[in-house]
Amino acid sequence: MVASTKTTTMTLNADVGELRERVLSGDEDTLIALLDDANIACGGHAGDDDTMVLTLERCRQHGVRVGAHPSYPDVAGFGRTRLLMEPALLRASLSEQVLRLCRHAASVDVPVAFIKPHGALYHAIGDDDDSADLMATVMANVVDDVAAVIGRRLPLVLFWQARNRGRLQARGLVLMREAFADRGTDDDGWLLPRGLPGAVLGVDAAAAVARTLAARSDIDTVCIHGDGPDATAVARAVRDALGPHSS
Repeated sequence: MVASTKTTTMTLNADVGELRERVLSGDEDTLIALLDDANIACGGHAGDDDTMVLTLERCRQHGVRVGAHPSYPDVAGFGRTRLLMEPALLRASLSEQVLRLCRHAASVDVPVAFIKPHGALYHAIGDDDDSADLMATVMANVVDDVAAVIGRRLPLVLFWQARNRGRLQARGLVLMREAFADRGTDDDGWLLPRGLPGAVLGVDAAAAVARTLAARSDIDTVCIHGDGPDATAVARAVRDALGPHSS
């Protein structure tokens, strides 16, 4: 593949710090070096103090922006199942996860730049029609909780077609519009559920998706999942398709 020579304002991000053995061994370092933004697991579905600090240090070394990647508190299910929780308990869990990462980030002099929810939480905040206002309110409150500690409100990364964007923006949230290079979509642009044919894309298919996304003006950031066996190869192909790191 011939690498693109253009520079794009569209960033490449990945979910990292999710597999402890990969973090401790240093295997994620090559992946992180390819990114503009890293979404760091902060204890809800994965991640602990050791993995957070090591991942933050690697992001600092490579000049990669960091974001908090909170989840339903569900390590056993990797945050991929929606939990029915009291709003106050969910707010408390999410706020603590983000602030936990912020504390570690401050200790290694790395600013936290955004929040990207994980898994089932990501979809519930963006697309859950049954409790749209509740989820929007919970997330807005989490952003306020964090702002009270770190002194600024963090933008929220959500799927570019998320139905609840208006509700979140009405609560003062700034949204970053995300698409996925390594996930297949249906004819309307919605992500195919995992397990369906074509739902998870390989290196060549992800690069082709990234080339299409790079030409769009309604996407701010492109994601690949850092926990896949071919994550680094996919990231390298998507990096080539998008062009050099954004400035």
